[in-house]
Amino acid sequence: DAFSIADIATWPWVRSHDWSGVSVDGLDHLQRWQDTMSARPACARGIEIPPSGDRTEAEKKSDGQKMVMT
Repeated sequence: DAFSIADIATWPWVRSHDWSGVSVDGLDHLQRWQDTMSARPACARGIEIPPSGDRTEAEKKSDGQKMVMT
C-alpha cells in the first residue's frame, strides 16, 4: 500500500486526537485511514519510541491536554 509524506507527517497528530479532546466520531474515512496507518509495521514500531515507561494512559492523556491548552 502506497503512502505519502503527508501520511507520515499527519498520522502522529491524528492518532493522538483523544488526549487533545478532539472527537473523530462519525468520521469513518478518517478512522479507516488511522486504522490503516496503525497496521503498518513501521508505524507500530515508531509509536514505541521513546518507550512509554510506567506512566498510565490517564497520565499521558493529562500531559497531552496540558500541552494543547498552553
